[in-house]
Amino acid sequence: MQARIILQGKKLSKTGKNKFAGFSYFELSDFLPTVQEIFSSLQICGVVSYGAECATLTIFDCENPGDTIEISSPMSTASLKGVHEIQNLGAVQTYLRRYLWVTAMEIVEHDALDATIGNGEARSADTPSTSGSAPRSPGRPPAAAKAAPEATAADLLEKLEKLGITPYGIKTFAAICEVEKLEQIPAEKLNKLAKAIGADHVKMFNQGKNSKGAQILPAPVKDQVSGQSSIDELAKAAEDAFGDE
Repeated sequence: MQARIILQGKKLSKTGKNKFAGFSYFELSDFLPTVQEIFSSLQICGVVSYGAECATLTIFDCENPGDTIEISSPMSTASLKGVHEIQNLGAVQTYLRRYLWVTAMEIVEHDALDATIGNGEARSADTPSTSGSAPRSPGRPPAAAKAAPEATAADLLEKLEKLGITPYGIKTFAAICEVEKLEQIPAEKLNKLAKAIGADHVKMFNQGKNSKGAQILPAPVKDQVSGQSSIDELAKAAEDAFGDE
């Protein structure tokens, strides 16, 4: 309790920013050095440990090591993209470490749950970090996750339509991607396609060509092949057009 009261009298700054929900929060580095100084002056010591199911902060009385206080939390998981499993584990540990200390020292934080309710589509208010001693606290995603949300087939189609693609152009594009419809394009390719495709590409697609100008399907002729034709029909038209080559 003495340590908590001393900490309350310190001027601490919140450096964490949740841009989505619009509030600030304490990074681990904002308060832990001060807490360690207070603990040292009071002859107490905090040790964090991690088990398969539980993470624990044990506070020892250095003069009577048998006297302890334990703060614990269930272990969790993280699924950060583009990182190794050990980095996911590190993110979870860093995240839990912060909240164990926040709980032990009764540090008052903004209510992240209340702040994010009603703000459009659901998203996590807290994302663990894989770097440094401080977690990337509520709402601030790790560097690898700062990119825009993954594109969907609907997003890709919307962009293509804005760029002026025709039904025939969509058929050409689907043929290039070797799918029947855009929804069948693998998720890992959607983002790259959505970012890379421009107006010049769409003009090519509308002519039955790929982005390099190679003829994938016959150039569209009125009433020859409609935008509603199946891939088999388009393939047959292409075979008829280039069968002698």
